[in-house]
Amino acid sequence: MRILLDILLKMKRNRTESTERRIKFPLPIFFIAFFLAWECGIFGNLFFLHAQYIRQFRFENEHARRMHYALDDWISFMKAREVTSLSAGNEYLYVATLDGGIWRYHFYSNQWDYPFTTSNGLPENAVKKVYFDKQTGLLWAITPHDTAVFDDGTLEWVTKSQSAYWPYGKPVFVQPDTSPPLRPDFFYDQRFLRFLPVFFANGGFRLAGDWHLIDMQFREYPITGFLPDEWQRVWFAVSHFGVGLGNLFSQRADFFAQGLSDIIPRAIAFQGDDLWIGGEWKGEDRPGIVHWLSRDGSWEYYEARWISGLPDDNVTVIEVTGD
Repeated sequence: MRILLDILLKMKRNRTESTERRIKFPLPIFFIAFFLAWECGIFGNLFFLHAQYIRQFRFENEHARRMHYALDDWISFMKAREVTSLSAGNEYLYVATLDGGIWRYHFYSNQWDYPFTTSNGLPENAVKKVYFDKQTGLLWAITPHDTAVFDDGTLEWVTKSQSAYWPYGKPVFVQPDTSPPLRPDFFYDQRFLRFLPVFFANGGFRLAGDWHLIDMQFREYPITGFLPDEWQRVWFAVSHFGVGLGNLFSQRADFFAQGLSDIIPRAIAFQGDDLWIGGEWKGEDRPGIVHWLSRDGSWEYYEARWISGLPDDNVTVIEVTGD
């Protein structure tokens, strides 16, 4: 039986100090819950840090749900390794994944914002293509079984399968040129990597000549596409890893893994505004403890295989001492 797992972060509104612990975040105030759902549709146990009452609601569509909840009331962070496409909006870089929804990087604050998932309106967390139409201001998400549009005016996802009236038609994907110079804000697949200069990776990574990223443990991740932006930077889609950001002037690049490691979370702890998550390794991908940094929304990973003081990747309790 396959278990689908999310870490759901729920914004607490109008809570009193006598019943809730206040924690400051760059995002709104949260509580953390582990939500286990089985494929058969029967929900399993619900574990949470503070005593809460749980209600279950069903809504006809996303618009009806948004009458009760704001866009960021529920936020899900999942594993996000399978990047399928990139798209540049007016404020955000959008990163489509097959396992974690749409991740968002804010161009002007230089930090990762919370992702778009089924928790805030996407029809599926598997997104085959993301596309921001700068003429209409609409963000398109193409999933295996549906199409959705995010209207920035209403801050709401509209899903085709749930809409009696669909005024949006189909997204018009403009194909990039097949020869240099490269056009900014277009996503190019790996066939066009030959048009880029040689980049050198920072932070202990190395870029091989065949456009494979090699980490400090000599694991290789192929770069499957890229998007040049208007600031002379290049965003890379890295399969089974995450995202890279290169500077065309310095020809240096940084690389960022995002989301949970390949674990079933069993333990969670706050350290100031940061978050530590541990659990049981599922045996398919990167194991270990995850550290979410509140300052910029980035993630760090700690694997027992490479850390002498960490005896095991399977973690059931995390306790933070000191700052």
